[in-house]
Amino acid sequence: MKNNRSISILGCGWLGLPVAEKLIQKGYPVKASKTKISEKDSLLHSSGIQFYPINFQDEPFVLNPDFLASETLIISIPTSAIHLEKLKTLLESADSAVLKKIILISSTGIYKETNNFVSENDEDAILTESKLNEVEKLVKSFNRFNVIVLRMAGLIGFGRYPHKFSKSPKVLANPNGRINFIYLEDAVKLIQKVVESDAKNETFNCCSNEHPTKKEFYTELAKRYKKELPKFDDISTDSFKIVSNQKIKTHFDFEFQNLYDSILEFDPVN
Repeated sequence: MKNNRSISILGCGWLGLPVAEKLIQKGYPVKASKTKISEKDSLLHSSGIQFYPINFQDEPFVLNPDFLASETLIISIPTSAIHLEKLKTLLESADSAVLKKIILISSTGIYKETNNFVSENDEDAILTESKLNEVEKLVKSFNRFNVIVLRMAGLIGFGRYPHKFSKSPKVLANPNGRINFIYLEDAVKLIQKVVESDAKNETFNCCSNEHPTKKEFYTELAKRYKKELPKFDDISTDSFKIVSNQKIKTHFDFEFQNLYDSILEFDPVN
């Protein structure tokens, strides 16, 4: 069934593109921005994604007002690539009679290394001087919109796998630090749920259930992939955080994929 509730996605990259494709499958009209529109993007346009060139590096900053003529805006740009003043300009130009919901893809990198659990309510655990916090505060300041912040843990899956980040016998520091990851597939499902939900002005951590130490995690992966065991710097100082996902699991009755089994499922041993 065709859905008339259009969605704009600011940033159609590694996360934004599968989100766009999932929403198209669900019948939503989708507009997506990229810094440059390629021939491949033109082919995707035929599948239903309407592309708009938006680049924060442009001078002057040019914005097609039709891009924001949607009920929901998903901001899926890496924080490092966000220009705060231009993002502010973009949001100021949005018509609150049309745009109702903003979903900001943030990161659990906003939390300090507390060597303990961190949750959405732990204001003291926030890195207040970080750009992540600046972006969240800016978007939340537009309180005429319903702003939902999704703090994603380290994204993995579909070609981006932790065992490929660490090639044995590289020495890994902080071996007793804890792992915080989320699968791309889970991230896409959660974004879809937020699009379709009636959640109001909420912040959610998005992270898998398992938080093994780096030593446990990479050792287990090496065994499963039958690779040389990694080496660890056991004298390095351990610092970590354990990101709680309880709020989003309860709110959406959501089950995350198993951290180890899903790696083998999507990237099987040759």
